[in-house]
Amino acid sequence: MHKEGQKKTGKGRAYLINQSGNTKDGSTIWLLIKDDVLIQIGLEYEDMEASIPMTVYVDGVKKNTIQVGEKGQSTIDLKDKDLLVGTHNVEMIQEKDNKVVYYSIEKYEVKNK
Repeated sequence: MHKEGQKKTGKGRAYLINQSGNTKDGSTIWLLIKDDVLIQIGLEYEDMEASIPMTVYVDGVKKNTIQVGEKGQSTIDLKDKDLLVGTHNVEMIQEKDNKVVYYSIEKYEVKNK
């Protein structure tokens, strides 16, 4: 998790995607969970600074670091607390020389099936 009150900043765009839609326009995607299993959601990016890896956090917990670029996709593994009913935050951050050069926060909602 990053600094409280951090605003969206930086070149490019990263957003979440799954069968319920995507967060590109600020929407929240949702997941229907029947059992507490491993679920993956997609992460798509475009026009990102390729020389700087992007770190992904879910509810403040680091999930992975990915190499981004002009256009591409990755996945985020969700399990345990990530799948509790409610709304969850996904923060995507690129830092260079201890300075945030890209920051975005997207949301997904977990619902019981």
